[in-house]
Amino acid sequence: GTEHAAFALHNWFYQQTDKTIESWIISPGDPGLSESDRHDLRIRSASQPLNLRCSNPEQRDAQLKPLLERIQPHIIHLHHYIHFGIDLIEALGRLCPAARIILTMHEYLLLCPNDGQMITRPQQQICTKPSSHNCKECFPFRRQDDFTQRKHATQQALNNCHALISPSAWLMQQFQQHRSIQQPTAVIENGLPMQLLSAMSSSEAVQPSETAALNRFAFFGRASERKGLLILLRACYQLSLSHPGRFDLQIHGGGMKQEPAAIQHRIHHLLNACEDHVQIVGRYQQHDIPQLMNQCDWVIIPSIWWENSPVVIQEAFAAGTPVIGTGHGGIAEKIEHRGGVCFRNGDARHLASRMAEALGNQQLHQSLVNQMIRPTSIQDCADQHLTFYRQVLQHHESGSAPE
Repeated sequence: GTEHAAFALHNWFYQQTDKTIESWIISPGDPGLSESDRHDLRIRSASQPLNLRCSNPEQRDAQLKPLLERIQPHIIHLHHYIHFGIDLIEALGRLCPAARIILTMHEYLLLCPNDGQMITRPQQQICTKPSSHNCKECFPFRRQDDFTQRKHATQQALNNCHALISPSAWLMQQFQQHRSIQQPTAVIENGLPMQLLSAMSSSEAVQPSETAALNRFAFFGRASERKGLLILLRACYQLSLSHPGRFDLQIHGGGMKQEPAAIQHRIHHLLNACEDHVQIVGRYQQHDIPQLMNQCDWVIIPSIWWENSPVVIQEAFAAGTPVIGTGHGGIAEKIEHRGGVCFRNGDARHLASRMAEALGNQQLHQSLVNQMIRPTSIQDCADQHLTFYRQVLQHHESGSAPE
C-alpha cells in the first residue's frame, strides 16, 4: 500500500505538463536509474530491524548526494524509512539544509517494534500502551534499555521532520498520544489512480455487480492471521452451519505460505470445515480490481490490528461495494456511516451475524451504497499535497503555523 501511494503520487507529478514541478522518486534496490527512466533512482541501502538505523549510511549518503546537489529540492517527502534507516532524516537535513522534510506515516513502526502492528506477542492482542516495559514483554530476549533508546531515536527522527502527514486521523491521533508532535500536520487520504477510477465507473464494471441473493463475499489483501483470516474463516464456518448452501467467499491475495506452520494448519483445518463455501483465488494486481470487485456483493476487512487506511476500502467504494469491517482503528474511521458496517474485533460470531444480516438484504446494501462518497483520486490527493507543501514552505519563510 505504501509503495502504491508513493509511486502514484510521484507519477502524477511527473506526468504534469506544468514543469514548475519536478518530481523524483528514490527507492531501495539495485543502484542506478530504472529502465523506464521516469526520474526513478534506486540506491543500495539496508536498515536494522529493531533500531531502524541504516547499516551502510556512508554508502547511502554518497549515492544520494549527487542527485540532491543537482536538483536542489524544496520538499523532500518520505513515505517510508525502511531500508534507508530513520537516520536518513538527519542526513537529509545535512545534505539539503534548505529543503523541508515531510514524512507520511503509513503505520506504527516508529511506535511499535513488532513490525509496526501494535499487536502483542505471542497473544496477538491490540497494544494500547507502547512503552519500553511493554515492548520488553513482547521481546523478552532484548534489554529494556534497547526500547528506551529506540523510543528516543524515533522521537528524534520525528523532531527532524518539518511536517507530518497521515492518511487517517486515527493514526495521527496515536502518534500525538504517544510521541511529542510539535510541527504542522495534515490528514491526506491516499489517492486511487485515475485509470482505476475510470474503469470502476464504467457501465460494464458497475451494472452486473449485484446479485439478487447478495451472497458473494470477498477478502482482498495479504492472507494472514493479522489481517484477520482466521476470524473470517471461523465466521464462515458459523455461517455455513446456520445458512448452508447460501453464500460464497473468495479470498484474493497471497501470503498464507509465509505464515507460521501452526497458523497454516489452522487455516487449512478451517478451509476443510467450510467445504465449498470458500475459494482461494490467490494473488492479484491493482488493475485486476474492477473485474474482481464485479464478482462480489460485499467486501470483508477483518484485520485484528489497527489498520491505518486500507486502500481496499477506497477500491470497494469506487466499485459501489459495501464493506463489512473490524470496528476499530482506521477501518472504523473509513467505513462507519460511510458505506460499511462494523463488527467487534476478533469476534467471529459477531462477524458471522453481520454476514447473515447482509445475505439478500437489498435495503441494507442500497442504504450503504447511498452513504458512500467519491473515493479520493490521485489528482485530488496530489492537489492536497501541493497545498500542504506550499503551507509548509510559507511557514518556514514566515515562521507562522499552517492553517
